[in-house]
Amino acid sequence: MEAVQVPVIEGSEAWGSFLKAAVKDAHGWMPSVIAAAALRLRELAALTPQGGSSSPVQAAIGLIETDPSQWSRRLVNQLVKLMLDGLSAAGPTAGSAGRDRAGQVPARALSIVSDEAVDEEIAVARSTQAVEAEAEPVLLELAALCSSLRGLPRVSPEAYPLRPGLVARAVRNAVTELQPPARVRLALVQALTHAIARELPAVYRRHLDWMDRWGVQPTPYSVKRPPSHARAESFQTTSPAVLSTTRPSLPGHAGIASLLGQASERFDIPAEALPLLQRLQGPLERLMQTPAAAAAAAQHPAWQLLDRLLTAAAVHGELRDAQGPAGRALEAALKSIESAGPSDAGPFEAAIAAVDFRASSLLEEQADWVEREADEIRAAMDLDTLRTRLRAQIGEHLDGVGVPPAVRQFLLGAWAMALAHSATAEGTDSAQFGAQMALVDELLALFEKPVRGSRHLDIAKRLLTHARLGLVDAGWAPDAVSSELGRLKIALLEWPGRPVAAADPTRKPAATPGAVTPTSRPRLADSGFHAPSTITTAPTASTPPPPADEAEQWVETLPRGAYCRMFLLGRWMTTRLVWTNGSRTMFVFTSRHGGRVHAISRQSLRKLVDSGLAEVVQPGQFVETAVKDLASPAWAGVPSTGTPGALGRSDSSRPGAQP
Repeated sequence: MEAVQVPVIEGSEAWGSFLKAAVKDAHGWMPSVIAAAALRLRELAALTPQGGSSSPVQAAIGLIETDPSQWSRRLVNQLVKLMLDGLSAAGPTAGSAGRDRAGQVPARALSIVSDEAVDEEIAVARSTQAVEAEAEPVLLELAALCSSLRGLPRVSPEAYPLRPGLVARAVRNAVTELQPPARVRLALVQALTHAIARELPAVYRRHLDWMDRWGVQPTPYSVKRPPSHARAESFQTTSPAVLSTTRPSLPGHAGIASLLGQASERFDIPAEALPLLQRLQGPLERLMQTPAAAAAAAQHPAWQLLDRLLTAAAVHGELRDAQGPAGRALEAALKSIESAGPSDAGPFEAAIAAVDFRASSLLEEQADWVEREADEIRAAMDLDTLRTRLRAQIGEHLDGVGVPPAVRQFLLGAWAMALAHSATAEGTDSAQFGAQMALVDELLALFEKPVRGSRHLDIAKRLLTHARLGLVDAGWAPDAVSSELGRLKIALLEWPGRPVAAADPTRKPAATPGAVTPTSRPRLADSGFHAPSTITTAPTASTPPPPADEAEQWVETLPRGAYCRMFLLGRWMTTRLVWTNGSRTMFVFTSRHGGRVHAISRQSLRKLVDSGLAEVVQPGQFVETAVKDLASPAWAGVPSTGTPGALGRSDSSRPGAQP
């Protein structure tokens, strides 16, 4: 596609021009992604012909080929939404502002990480890594150019809005929006992310060409070595000790601000925690001023303190608490550090103890909340498992039935949740659950053997009333119920594409009143519920023990309070294990993202570990990783000239890159 011609305007208008051009361009290349994904699905279907028309791959083909243009629009819309969400922050570390304060875990901010969700995380991660490996040099240049357009004083990898991970998340969100069955959703995510990974390198080269034509000058940066592979998000070192002389050289005193900025950006330290890091900048610079001090600095507790602050803040956010003893102890220790000499280790050791005390108190607060809500969390996990199985059963029943997308979305989304609620509260043998299962048959019958005029309207009205009662009983808010039923009502009254107002004179009236039911296939209500009505999370006595492999040992021995890096919700985040039940079949992690607590089954956690998407943060690793970033990877901002408190933002305004 020909590059979009957009005039370069000074200041923020230039950034806006680039965003508009990128969105316009996405509308051009997204259809080829849809076509490539459909082709890949057909290739997969050819390899497994025994799956038949009811296989997840065949169902995915049907969904994606029904209206490719709609899929293209859906993907671009999700991409734009994520771009705008990511750009709402003023700077590279300000995006965390406004998140929930530490110790305040919202009662309803629960994320259930299912087996299917883990499979999608793996697909998203593989797509992201493939693009980063191929396009790292171009992404570096685009980050520097977009940092310049946004007016950032140092290069931020987050400055470029179409990063591989963000695009992969847009794909996943677009698929989830349609609410297909879990296995179909996975097939769509895998095919679309594979197609996106093949398309993005050309998109990046095109964007780079625009910048070159427009004469955009990058924020200064330097490449310390030729890029050979994408920067790993996860840690590669395993030694648990603090920084030692065998590790990368620590920066001199002039590079401390860059180190702090690199670390705070790399691990998404929230804005409210940055003042704590700023207070360490002066003492660390004094520590590194003399050769003798620098030679011994790797063993100095100052680096242990910095690592503790980074790790705890990445999960808990704000660590200060003027009202509590832990917060007061931390404040007193920091004041001692600010007035201490560079060789005095005592105040730093006292501050380490204060940080550990504060982090432990926050852990206990969150663990107390999880303990109180454990039954609710377990019920939520059971409910999610029930909903997943019900969606799969309804999805199988939908195969071969031509229904509007809004009806499919309602049945697989809102109605599956209502069914799961009834199954949990009343049981799968209850009259309520049976009547709600029958609603699926009646809806499908309305499209298999349509009627017209007043009879159609009577049936639609009755079904909408039944649906409303089911959603209200499941605890849905009135606004959410109205929104769901509004879309369903439009689909019912406008099928097949025009309003149904008058009776069809060519059609004989139904012989008997009541619901119209299909005769060509079994009723869902008569087929029974395939899943057991009780979900058992603990292994039974007859269950053979799992293999004693590395992942199993990791899950079995992970201690409460351990910090981890995990790939969840389509991104890397720092988490902390807050609670696990006695049989270690359910794990609850806390993170700062959205104030979430993440409930994960043992099987799902093992799968994350096996795929390299979950690992323990070892002491010293945050600082070590930030030092390595500054010392060797391609992503390297120009060191600060020494503005205190700048957290790595360079005072230099010299344009251009230094190869």
